[in-house]
Amino acid sequence: TYININKIHLKNDMSMQDFEFDLHCNEEKCFTGFIDAKFDEKDYFKMIVKDLKKEEEWMIVSNNGGKLFKAFDIQQDIKGGFLIANVFTKRQFSSIPGQRISIVNGDIILKKFMTPKLPLLTKIVSFISIPGLLKPITQQELGFKQFNAQFDYIDDKLFISKGYARGPFFDFTMKGRVDTRNRRIIIKGSVIPSFMGLNNIIRAVPLFNRLFTLSKRKGIITAPYKI
Repeated sequence: TYININKIHLKNDMSMQDFEFDLHCNEEKCFTGFIDAKFDEKDYFKMIVKDLKKEEEWMIVSNNGGKLFKAFDIQQDIKGGFLIANVFTKRQFSSIPGQRISIVNGDIILKKFMTPKLPLLTKIVSFISIPGLLKPITQQELGFKQFNAQFDYIDDKLFISKGYARGPFFDFTMKGRVDTRNRRIIIKGSVIPSFMGLNNIIRAVPLFNRLFTLSKRKGIITAPYKI
């Protein structure tokens, strides 16, 4: 089905222009297609669907991930960011006769984005009690170089693994579960303060980098957290 719409209105006062939609699906799955749209003259959203026999692959690209998240009511506070996501979906019968559930998994990369001091980030940073570290991050917005993670979504539960964010003041790892139905979050990981690039300098030494790889640590100084 091919659709071309000049402008569509989405949530949170967001809209898309020059919206092109062409998907070929049946009741079981989608075989091929694309979505191509613009938020404005410079920010865009593209998605391509591929058939992988037992599942579908949805490749998503946007040069403003923050606007995409806001338009689909996923997250309203992230600003900017180049988004690349590969999402794989398949459907199977549920325990309820006649009903099917979608199993979704994939990976996401978001580069060069800003975010305000969200409650989650505030809690993560609070696990570091090293004098002098909190002073530079009292600013209202935090910039991150990159965030990447793997995820699985099934039965209203989002499972996050191998999450890692890189910022100028600190990095952090993330894994856990988000129960969207009951609004419960269990997240844990480690905060890695930058210390003016000390961790990066040490990791540049081959011997130390090898030790970090074997121990799965991202830096010489880390602080665990759990929320």
